[in-house]
Amino acid sequence: MKKLLIIISVLIIFVLGIVLALNTNFNKNQTIELKSNVEGKIVELLISENSPVKKGEIVAKTNTEEYEKELDEAQKKLDEAQKELKISSEDSKKINDALKKAKDELDYAQSNLENANNDYVRYKNDFSDGVVTQKDLNNALKNLEIAKEQYNKAQENLNNVKNSYQNISKNNPDKNEIDELLKQVENAKIKLSDTTIVSPYDGTVLKLNVKIEDNIKEGDTIAVIALDGKETLFKIFKFEVVKVKKGQKSTFEINPQK
Repeated sequence: MKKLLIIISVLIIFVLGIVLALNTNFNKNQTIELKSNVEGKIVELLISENSPVKKGEIVAKTNTEEYEKELDEAQKKLDEAQKELKISSEDSKKINDALKKAKDELDYAQSNLENANNDYVRYKNDFSDGVVTQKDLNNALKNLEIAKEQYNKAQENLNNVKNSYQNISKNNPDKNEIDELLKQVENAKIKLSDTTIVSPYDGTVLKLNVKIEDNIKEGDTIAVIALDGKETLFKIFKFEVVKVKKGQKSTFEINPQK
């Protein structure tokens, strides 16, 4: 029975893999450089050399005026574009209704023109045969001229409506423009947030590279931090289980950006 339990345990580990808890003790060579993601002036410095820091602790702040202004301007452009897009959507519905009406009126005018033209041709032939009078022919001609005028007005009205629709489509923002403005707002928010610099890990400040009122650029190192020892969980896949032994030393890399 004991042998069977051992076999089952090995099978479970082999199928699922195992998770190991390792005590990782960092030394002074295991450090990170805490860099700024924005340029600006250091207005607050909340750490000093050899002082401990916690993950998420604020270590420094840069001036925010430029990035607040950038965010405000980006937000105003977005709000204005979204307002215009809403108005243009309402206008588009009105224009579509006007287009349908103008097309219907043109179709009606064209039908009247064709009927008036047919009547005039018939009256003209009948007048030659002496069937209708000059007055009847004159009335048919007058109706034809009225029909032509109505048709021309209907055609002009349809063209005007089409031009109005084109102007609205041309002057108002489209979805791609709105998406671009949304990105600008999000980028401005990130920049403003990055004026507050925090430690990504627990550790100790080995070196401080800035002081109050210093002007820094994006990518400049604020401080060098030695990482504290910590317990780290690693998953060992099933095909690696046979390679792991109790007390075995291991080497690994960390990415401070994640």
